[in-house]
Amino acid sequence: MADEPKPTTEAPPPAPSAGRSPTMADIARAAGVSESTVSRALAGSNLVSAKTRDKVRRIAAAHHYRINERARSFRLRKSSTVALVTCGVRRGTLSLPASFLIDLVAELAERAGGAGYDLLISRDIHEDRALMSDLIGAQRAGGVIVLGQGGHHHLLNALADEGWPFVVWGAQRPDQRYITVGSDNVCGGAMAVGHLLALGRRRILFLGDPDQIEAGDRYQGYCQAHAAAGVAVDPALVLRHHNAGLLNKARLQALLAAGPAFDAVMATSDLLALGAIQALDTAGVRVPGDVAVAGFDDIHSARHATPPLTTVRQDVKGGAAYLFDALIRRIAGDRPASVVLEARLIRRASCGA
Repeated sequence: MADEPKPTTEAPPPAPSAGRSPTMADIARAAGVSESTVSRALAGSNLVSAKTRDKVRRIAAAHHYRINERARSFRLRKSSTVALVTCGVRRGTLSLPASFLIDLVAELAERAGGAGYDLLISRDIHEDRALMSDLIGAQRAGGVIVLGQGGHHHLLNALADEGWPFVVWGAQRPDQRYITVGSDNVCGGAMAVGHLLALGRRRILFLGDPDQIEAGDRYQGYCQAHAAAGVAVDPALVLRHHNAGLLNKARLQALLAAGPAFDAVMATSDLLALGAIQALDTAGVRVPGDVAVAGFDDIHSARHATPPLTTVRQDVKGGAAYLFDALIRRIAGDRPASVVLEARLIRRASCGA
């Protein structure tokens, strides 16, 4: 058992000199224990009796003393930094739109900061296979959160096989060996398309890239909703678009001019959906009168669009919490289960009801 307090009257720590905060040595002298006992007591160690832990915590709280986590991490050779990297963002293959990424990073920063961690935003992991070693092996970060999968599922599996502590925002795959947190994209796609079909739309354009993992799951939901309604899927009504963050409006306008005809759009991101509304308006097509439009993400600008955008809301706050907590457990050597978050349909005026 670590040393117990000497039987003396409890006294406040000696007043630090002007401009100096109390140190662990100050707290130790006031409690009549060693600095190591103060450290253990504030960490909740069972090597220190409950009575001593309470006394040390009272003195520390009275003088607003907090452990310097950066110094503690340095002594323990443990990083207090978590890295954020993207996967497959460059070369026009952005699978997560920028607005959604900003929302997710903001929530992650709040979660990490509340736990005493900093965030380090680094480069794209698909462009640099040595990135895990550069970040974790060099102790620049204790673990990595990967934002998006793109088409790089096999790369992520290979990195998991190497034993690196990381988690991924993305969709589950049957053979994955890494941990994911993400929305139920199949259900979300089915809800959006089912809503359009229930409103009488029968020629629904799918706008996105079915070859990307999350967008592919949304396309699966698109197909499931058609099957449930007894409506055949027309392969010609798939406008493949690799970048989820920026619509090539000329391609949509060319489709309007040459066919095939469509009376609704299901986009795999809100940014694609908002771009579609602008392109349709430029072409003199009324939304939702002629064409109804639905998106995915529920970014801030979706509710302020003209008309406000029907979309599928992802649980960004919950997702950030699960990502961060799963990574901390992974760093500690655990292997938490992957998580699929519920998606929610948000009905607004862009679909007419």
